[in-house]
Amino acid sequence: MGKRYLENMVFGNKYLTISAYIANNYFQFLKLNLFPEKTSNSARAYARLDCATELEKLGEEYSIYQRFISKKSLQQKSILEIGTGSYFLTALLYLSKGTKRFISIDRFNCLRKKEERDYVHGQMMKTLSPLERKNLCGAYSEKTNEFLKSGRFDYFQKAFENFNPDEKFDYIVSYAVLEHIWDIDSVAKKSKDLLKPGGRFIAFIGNNDHGMFSRKFPWYEYYTIPEWVYKNMVALSGRPNRYTPDIYISAFKKQGLSAKVYLIKDRKGNYYKNFREYIKMSPGEMGLEHEITRFDLRYKLKPKEEFWPEYFVLVAEMPSKRVNTR
Repeated sequence: MGKRYLENMVFGNKYLTISAYIANNYFQFLKLNLFPEKTSNSARAYARLDCATELEKLGEEYSIYQRFISKKSLQQKSILEIGTGSYFLTALLYLSKGTKRFISIDRFNCLRKKEERDYVHGQMMKTLSPLERKNLCGAYSEKTNEFLKSGRFDYFQKAFENFNPDEKFDYIVSYAVLEHIWDIDSVAKKSKDLLKPGGRFIAFIGNNDHGMFSRKFPWYEYYTIPEWVYKNMVALSGRPNRYTPDIYISAFKKQGLSAKVYLIKDRKGNYYKNFREYIKMSPGEMGLEHEITRFDLRYKLKPKEEFWPEYFVLVAEMPSKRVNTR
């Protein structure tokens, strides 16, 4: 009761909340965490999900990626995944679709116990067709529930910015990872280095505060915090960078890639049947379709909730011929 009372007192006051997160941010140096991230993209967060939730998330993830990945030529394609999660399910699914090569990287180590992973893999196998299971032959053993050294799959515990393979990829995909990275310019530059001509970077990005202020305040409250204060609150703890779509677009365009953002879900919880291309609308042009808005200072200070996207997808594409932006 004492702990709950203390939390309610802290998180019921905006300035106490800010002070608490600043303290927590610098406690990271001591490997302490006063307020563990409950919705992080890390394996630690996924370790709390049950099997049904994991498979549901996989279906959502796959449906997003497949809107921008050619289904016809997966047998000739290579994919790099940023953010493995706990079960390697995305790798397993794409290999079952016949993907030629799949590499997964994550800065965190997988926390799942082998028996838990075996169970989830077994449940996933039941959803695959005979052809899909055949496609896994040589890459994955259903008997041991282990990936085989076939050259089709590799995993590295490494941050994307520090990943330097000897190959390039047709697609780079990530799910709920980029909002935790502060140096988006380095991500864009690394993507340019690792993508083949015509290759695509596809990222699902969350645009919420992960419960920092929204327990007691409007969901957009964290956008009202000055940038220098916010960085001192969260930059070392892996919490969201609160970057708006135009920041991601600008970073990739500076590297010579084309970039667009597609809306997934509006703040009222309405999912679109088809993704909408990101349009920078002036306030006077806003309609009733809940299109994504223009992200200028006025909306960062007090955004209009009905137009603010909670999730969006960034798609950046390399030119067919490589360009030098140096």
